[in-house]
Amino acid sequence: MKNETKQCQNCKKDFIIEPDDFAFYEKIKVPAPTFCPECRLIRRLSMRNERSLYKRACDLCKKEVISTYSSDKKLKTYCPECYKSDGWDPLDYGRDYDFDKSLFEQLNTLFRDVPRPTLKVKNSVNCEYSEDIVSSKNCYFVFGGYLAEDCLYSYAPVLSKNCVDVTVAYKSEKIYEVTDCNGLYNTLFARLSDDTMDSAFIVDCDGCTNCFGSTNLRRSKYYIFNKPYVKQDYQKERAKWDLGSYKSLTEAKSKFEEIYYATPRRYATIVNAPNSTGDYIVNGKNCQYCFSVIDGAENLKYVQLAGLATKDSYDVWGGAVQTQLAYENVGGLAVENGAFSNRLHNTLDARYSDSCFNCAHIFGCAGLKSKEYCIFNKQYAKKEYEELLMKIIEQAKKVPYKDRAGREYRFGEYLPTEFSPFDYNESLAQEKFPLTKEEALEKKYPWHTAEVRNYHATLKTENIPDHINQIQDSIINEIIECAHRGQCEQKCSGAFKIIPQELRFYQRIGVALPRLCPNCRHAERERNRNPWKLYQRNCHCAGTQSENNLYTNTNKHFHGNAHCPNSFLTPYSPNRKEIVYCENCYKAEFL
Repeated sequence: MKNETKQCQNCKKDFIIEPDDFAFYEKIKVPAPTFCPECRLIRRLSMRNERSLYKRACDLCKKEVISTYSSDKKLKTYCPECYKSDGWDPLDYGRDYDFDKSLFEQLNTLFRDVPRPTLKVKNSVNCEYSEDIVSSKNCYFVFGGYLAEDCLYSYAPVLSKNCVDVTVAYKSEKIYEVTDCNGLYNTLFARLSDDTMDSAFIVDCDGCTNCFGSTNLRRSKYYIFNKPYVKQDYQKERAKWDLGSYKSLTEAKSKFEEIYYATPRRYATIVNAPNSTGDYIVNGKNCQYCFSVIDGAENLKYVQLAGLATKDSYDVWGGAVQTQLAYENVGGLAVENGAFSNRLHNTLDARYSDSCFNCAHIFGCAGLKSKEYCIFNKQYAKKEYEELLMKIIEQAKKVPYKDRAGREYRFGEYLPTEFSPFDYNESLAQEKFPLTKEEALEKKYPWHTAEVRNYHATLKTENIPDHINQIQDSIINEIIECAHRGQCEQKCSGAFKIIPQELRFYQRIGVALPRLCPNCRHAERERNRNPWKLYQRNCHCAGTQSENNLYTNTNKHFHGNAHCPNSFLTPYSPNRKEIVYCENCYKAEFL
């Protein structure tokens, strides 16, 4: 079989389906997609509300609770306690399949009828203000946490504890302002670094101890701004950078930024992952166009934020621990042969299902627990299930659903964005693929009008004492004005509070209080992360130095004094300022 070029239904751009792709689709018995990989990703991300929380009444106990669903959404939502209780039965919502209607029309009706949890919190304690969190403890405003403990204002801390302002961290402890790192301890302001401790302001460091303001270090100790010191001199020099002082902290950030842009970046962070493309792929193999996948990921394509023995899967976002043969799934753990679904846990052979746990052989179901052979929340005998399922799939291939923009959906497509329980600007799609209101409405995506917040700040940012040692415990009673004052495009809340456990954390690690609200701090970290997108680029090594003359090579490279001929796929777009080296040139300099 040869490559096949198709035109995306959504963006109208051409995309290629390769022989291996066709083999995968055949293996899981689904037709080839009609949306390109990026539009498929946007469609999945539109189903995720990552950071917008509202007050809403539980439709069962009527108690007002925190929810990811705003009160204007016409959905049935239960608080976590009611959702887990025996006060309702998902099978009560069972219905026959209507062969006179499209599959997607009926899915939308079922998913809106069946109760859904106001917050997705599973096997977790004291995590009431967190969303999509599993087996965690004492987490506040944490999203996507898994086996996380004592974490605040963080996104996807996995097997980690004592984390504040973190975006994607694995097996780490006592960390602050960290993104895409693994195995850190007592480390602040770090990116793309592994197995490092007692450090601050580092990028792409591995196996380091007591390093400050440095990049590209391996198994190093006592470096400050990429300069080595003996232990005693390091301690003296490091003491000059008191991060408890906001003024000193700001100066350190500025100086480190100069170092960052003056030293080469590896074209992508791919460690012990042969035959892989993407970024932050650690301990895997055969992962194509994948981002933030770790530990045992194999034979994946178009997968983001997954790992831990995830194998043989395409187009998966989030979780996917011990998952295989998954396709067009969002969230979930331990799934085998699941497709076009959201938040499946310990589930086998599922299609078009939402929030189902410990199930097998289900199609078009929502909210089920420990059930098998169900179609649209109605249980069948095994033979009857198999016969009916074949008829439904054949009908769903022939009878399309057309969305508001005229895009067609048949069996083999993920859910339309217009079916999302969230508006586009509430969803993760807006964070990764931002649109203006006008652009979203032109694409027929729903748009949420935020409620007007009338916070009356009691403390302006400029009036916060400079040093953490000057901060009184009474700060927890203040409403602090965000330095952005609601004037940015980062869901700025305009004001914020310091909670007691947060204050204790800053005092313990000796770092100045933040001047931005949690939403703006998250957006600043996201801005420094690489996108889930690849660009074909050439190596910036021009022989003995970088193209922009900011970096002089310290070793001989395979291409001598000539410009490096290598090209690669990288998440660093052409309009960014970083010096980007290929694997060979990077290794020659730093490994």
